[in-house]
Amino acid sequence: MVFMTNVNIRIATQKDFDSIAVINPSVEISKTWQMDQGFENGTMTTMFREITLPRPIRLAYPFSEKSIRKNLEENGLNLVAEDKKHLFGFISLIQSDGIPAARVTDLIVDENYRRRGIGTSLLISAVDWLITRNVNGITLEMMLKNYPGINMSKKLGFEFCGFNEIYFQNGQTAIFFHRKII
Repeated sequence: MVFMTNVNIRIATQKDFDSIAVINPSVEISKTWQMDQGFENGTMTTMFREITLPRPIRLAYPFSEKSIRKNLEENGLNLVAEDKKHLFGFISLIQSDGIPAARVTDLIVDENYRRRGIGTSLLISAVDWLITRNVNGITLEMMLKNYPGINMSKKLGFEFCGFNEIYFQNGQTAIFFHRKII
């Protein structure tokens, strides 16, 4: 992984929304997680296992541009990653009063800038912002098939905390990871 050293992370403005909208959120995967469920002797089990796909596939983002724009307008924090020429990533999260944890609704890095630590930098900046507000945890949601996102979550100390089989508009299973931050 090559890290970018000249990345500026800042709070997004309304002017950034059009640039954010053109970032390609899809990801090509060759591995994924598969969920297996069973019920035997009064015990329900759910297991996740890593599988290699017979060929790479392109995984579409589970939210529409309209949904992303709505999150940008309504969420409590939106950060962008940029250099002097391009805006190439963003994170959007919601943190409601009285709830001690925040939820990342969108974390997207342009395909040409991935695997350079930008997603990690956005997430760390969001955590720093949450700490200043005494928020004690952060939750990530992603499609079960988002192998790169799952790997980043585990690398950054997030722990699996649940799933929802029909969570996204496209019918995909969501998987959730959480990390305590204070």
